[in-house]
Amino acid sequence: MYLVNQIQHVFDQHTNIDRTGKVTGGEGKLGCVRGGYLDQTMLDDLVQTPCKDIIEDFRALFRDFYLYVPTAPNVSLKTKLSYEAKREQDPRFKDAREKVRSCRWVLDMMNGHLARDWNVDDDSSLHMTASSGFCGE
Repeated sequence: MYLVNQIQHVFDQHTNIDRTGKVTGGEGKLGCVRGGYLDQTMLDDLVQTPCKDIIEDFRALFRDFYLYVPTAPNVSLKTKLSYEAKREQDPRFKDAREKVRSCRWVLDMMNGHLARDWNVDDDSSLHMTASSGFCGE
């Protein structure tokens, strides 16, 4: 049940951030990117393929892309502006921003991992997930 709760918190949770009702991903998604939800140890147990490394590379990319994004929903304008200025100066953010502007980094990263030697017919992930009760069994 723990895994189900983690997945629901990451993918179903959202936040209204302004008076117009603009909806964004919530703390669960930000927490996942920052390694709190669906962390690497959970992925190591569930995913036995290069897909695990793809997920971790995406997590690292978006962790850097979302640097200095406040987790508190109602931070002051002064704090928001301060965080935005820090973010714009951080080389990790700048590198991540360049990577997401084009599909080249994503394709190269994924192709590199998928080119590794692995058994696409029996990665054991489905069996492990089904036996843990995640698939409703």
